[in-house]
Amino acid sequence: MMEFGVTYTADKNFADVLWGVKRAEELGFSFVGIPDTPYQSMDVYPYLAACALQTSRIKLGPYITNPLTRHPSITASAMATIQVMSNGRAFLAMGRGNSAVKQLGWKPASWKQYRRAVPDIRRWMRGEAVAVEGSPVPLRLEFTEGEIPISLGVWGPRGAQVAGELADCATTECAEVGAVAWFAEKTQKAAQAAGRGPLDFEVSSATFVSDDIHKAREICRWEPDILTSLLWGLVQTCPPEELPASLMKGFETLVEDKPSWQRYDWDGHRIDIVGFEAAMADEGHRKLLTDEMVDRFCVLGSVEACVEKLRELESVGVNRFCAYLFGLDREELDRQLRAYAERIMPHFQ
Repeated sequence: MMEFGVTYTADKNFADVLWGVKRAEELGFSFVGIPDTPYQSMDVYPYLAACALQTSRIKLGPYITNPLTRHPSITASAMATIQVMSNGRAFLAMGRGNSAVKQLGWKPASWKQYRRAVPDIRRWMRGEAVAVEGSPVPLRLEFTEGEIPISLGVWGPRGAQVAGELADCATTECAEVGAVAWFAEKTQKAAQAAGRGPLDFEVSSATFVSDDIHKAREICRWEPDILTSLLWGLVQTCPPEELPASLMKGFETLVEDKPSWQRYDWDGHRIDIVGFEAAMADEGHRKLLTDEMVDRFCVLGSVEACVEKLRELESVGVNRFCAYLFGLDREELDRQLRAYAERIMPHFQ
């Protein structure tokens, strides 16, 4: 069985997004995430509060946040608030905060920082007292209700190790099957070594269901562009020959042309809601993103093609899928949600 969720951006036209959240609940999706990208979208927590008050079943959380732009104690307090307002439907998804952090000129959070932040946030959300450096007394939240699950983003061996040790669920923004298999295997081995049971493993990805393959590819083409920046970071810490061959296919110039890839434009790391495009650092990046690469990194095309791709992901340990449905008007969004709910999700129940 696979669990399905959806992610929307916190656009200024919030009425459409709230409509989409309620529609996803009506159609049987399990969870909705709202990205914490404070310089590109509206603030995630008022959005989640509004969603909590207008839904009754679907789970809600930031997708994703980080421990730098928000202090862990503030994240814990915000999540405990959403937990109360939603009657226990909150979840917390965390990652390194690439776009939010790098737009400030900061380095992403280190995995060492996560080893401290995740346990502290978990304890705060449980209502336990946590000592903070410089605080005269340990700090406690007095209004917590129940356990809030924590997901942690995985993009390489280090993230897999920390997720396996600390998270309830590991998630990766990548639908390239070879890479997902590699990430999932390393995560589950880390969990086993830590004396924990198997974790849920989630894939989140751009997706578009359509028999018009050209349209589907153009709508999803922003995804592999964003992933090039993450892959560039990965090859700085992990020798390319140790990475899955399918992950590196087409990206060989990441190693050969380092100056080009270091110029990735994080200020342009957003989706053009009108044009369905991602800002790319330069024309050289755009030329690299072939149709075959878009197909590998996304879930797109006909219903049959999407089911086949999701079956492949399921076969390597994926039991949750989060559909990135950005930049769609209500009519198209409803078409996509119904395609999943009526024609794709029943294959995985």
